Amino acid sequence: MLTKIVRCYWHLCLFRTSPENTPYSFFLMALTGFLFFILIVFQWQFAAAKPIFSPPITILAGVSLLLSYLIYTYILLKLFSFPKRLVQTITSLWATHFMIHIFAIPLLILMPFLAKTNMENPFVLLLGTVYLFATVGLSVWQFMITAHIYRHSLNISTMQSLLASVGLLALNILTVSLWR
Repeated sequence: MLTKIVRCYWHLCLFRTSPENTPYSFFLMALTGFLFFILIVFQWQFAAAKPIFSPPITILAGVSLLLSYLIYTYILLKLFSFPKRLVQTITSLWATHFMIHIFAIPLLILMPFLAKTNMENPFVLLLGTVYLFATVGLSVWQFMITAHIYRHSLNISTMQSLLASVGLLALNILTVSLWR
C-alpha cells in the first residue's frame, strides 16, 4: 500500500498524473506535512556548516512555511471556487516537494566541502559545476511540479499556473526570511 502511494506521487513528479488522481486523505496530508517539516528542519539545521536558525526558530520557521503553503493554496482554491480540492492539492505539493528535497540531501552534504576547497583544482571545479547544475535542475523541477499541480487543481492555463507557482515561491521565501 505504501509503495502504491509513493508511486502515485512519484508519477506526479514525472507529470504522468494530476492531483485529482491522488488519494483524498486528511491523515496522508498530515503525514506528508510532518515528513516535509522534519526534512526541511533537518536540512536547515544540519546541512550547513553553521546552522541557519537556532533550533526553536527552526521549528517556528518550518511551521510557518507549512502554513504559508496551506494558506496560499487555500486562498487560490477559494478564488477559483475549488476549496474542496485543498486536501489533495496540499498533499500533492508537500509529497512532491518532499521527494525533491530527498534528492537534494547529497547536494547539501557536499556544500560545506565545496565551500572550503580551492576551486583551482580541476576535479573540484568539475564537482562544483555539477553541483550548480544539479541544484538549478532540482529547483526548476520543483517549480514545474508546483505549476503542474496548480494547473490541474485550479483548472487554469499553463501561464497562470506558472504565475501561481511564482507566488508560492515568493511567499515561501518571505516567510522563511522573516525568521532570520
